[in-house]
Amino acid sequence: MISLSDILNVRPLLFSRVNRSLPVLIGILVWTVAGSVALQAEDTHWHWSVDWRSASLEMQAERRIEGDDVGAYNRAARAIASEAEHVWIEAVRSIQLDTGQQIADIISRHPETVTDLRGRFHVSHTAGSSPDRDVSHVRQSWRIELHEAVLPVVADHDIPRPLPLPVSWQAERSYTGLVIDARGRLPVHGTTERESLRPILLPRIYDEAMNLVLASEMMNPQYLHRWGVIGYSDDVSFETHRDRIGNNPLVVAADALFGRIPAHILIPRDAAETLLLHTDNTTILTEGRIIVLVDHL
Repeated sequence: MISLSDILNVRPLLFSRVNRSLPVLIGILVWTVAGSVALQAEDTHWHWSVDWRSASLEMQAERRIEGDDVGAYNRAARAIASEAEHVWIEAVRSIQLDTGQQIADIISRHPETVTDLRGRFHVSHTAGSSPDRDVSHVRQSWRIELHEAVLPVVADHDIPRPLPLPVSWQAERSYTGLVIDARGRLPVHGTTERESLRPILLPRIYDEAMNLVLASEMMNPQYLHRWGVIGYSDDVSFETHRDRIGNNPLVVAADALFGRIPAHILIPRDAAETLLLHTDNTTILTEGRIIVLVDHL
């Protein structure tokens, strides 16, 4: 195990985001005092990115305001809003759920998932809207918490699976959370490769002998849908995560990574036993009170 002070003296992490763009050409129908008028508008330009610091999807849209009448701004804003749900589905399809599948794979096997995801979009986002300085365009943005919007649809167990119980010594010390230092290029279990950790929505934690320590189905669903299995961070002081890991987290270095995508984490066996053999520490796992430090996303 390593100390908290060891981590505080290492350089900050660098992050990048996964970006996508989607031009949407639409014909909109607006109501005026004269009746309904079909308008062929210019493209709405969409952009989205995943911020793994907050596990959120950020969507932005820009559309030219057509006309100089009082209702022109509102028409453009309504047109954007009418497309947002469709763009949300397109954006979320490419998000990596675990090392073997994306959300698109779930949708392909269970098309009804789309309906559920659309419903979650309307209860899991914050939105903003503003005109351009020259009032020629309207811009809207959305921020959707992925744990709240996606996991209730794809990881919706009611009763958690029991944690594994090693036959070993009894841990004596309790902790308030877990910090895993997974920076740098780590060995990939079962290969000769070294890779950087890649974030996903449902990572797993194993010990160095590949005994499962934590999977999403072992978690209390209330906490799983609140903040996911783990959080990814570049805040080496952990101040922004104190509500999650408390003031006395167990700090360990990752031994290796695992999976077709290097996203599952192996931790030392003694750390796994410390977590699994003390009642207070098992709560760290079932409530996902875990932060992982990474180099880049």
